[in-house]
Amino acid sequence: MRQFPFSPPENTLLPLLKARNCRGFSLLYQLYGPNLYGIALRIVRSPAVAEDVLQETMVKVWRKIDSYDPAKGSLFTWLLNIVRNTALDQLRADQALLSSAHVELEEYVSSGGRQVSSEVFTDHIGLDEVLISLTQEHQRIIDYLYFRGHTQAEAAKALNMPLGTVKTKLRMALSQLRRSLLSEAEACSVCR
Repeated sequence: MRQFPFSPPENTLLPLLKARNCRGFSLLYQLYGPNLYGIALRIVRSPAVAEDVLQETMVKVWRKIDSYDPAKGSLFTWLLNIVRNTALDQLRADQALLSSAHVELEEYVSSGGRQVSSEVFTDHIGLDEVLISLTQEHQRIIDYLYFRGHTQAEAAKALNMPLGTVKTKLRMALSQLRRSLLSEAEACSVCR
C-alpha cells in the first residue's frame, strides 16, 4: 500500500468525495483500497471476484457518497459495510448461478442426453461448424451468453474471469465468427 506523507483526515477527504472530485476518490482508493480488497477476498475467496467486488464498491461509493453520515460512524466503517454487502451479494449470485447450472444438468440427464433445441437449431444452419473453429474458451463464452442466456456478469462469474476479460474475449469471438460466416457466405455464392 502506498504511504502518504500524511493521511488526510475524514473532514478533509469527505468534501472532496462529496464534490465528486477525482483526486478525492483516488486518495480514497489508495488509502482504503487494499483493506477493502482484503475484506472482499476473505468473503469471496477469489482474487478476480474480489477485484470486481472492490470495483463495484467504489462505484457504489461514488453514487452514494451523499448518504454517508459521519454521525453514524467513521468513513471506513461505512466503506466496510458496503464492501461486505457487495461481496455477500456476489456470493449469493454465484450460488444462484450454480443452482441454475445444477438444474440444467438435471434436465440434460433426465432428457437422456438429447441435444437441446438451440444445439439442434445451430446444427441445421451450419453454425456448429463455425463455432468449432473458435478456441474452447471463446466457445464457452458464446455458449454462456447466447445459448444459455446468461448476462456477461453471470458468465464472468461462472467462468471465473474478470468481466472486462469476458467482454474482450466476446468481441474477439464475435469478430472471428463474423469473418468465418462471411467466408462461408462467399464460398456459397461461388458455388451457385
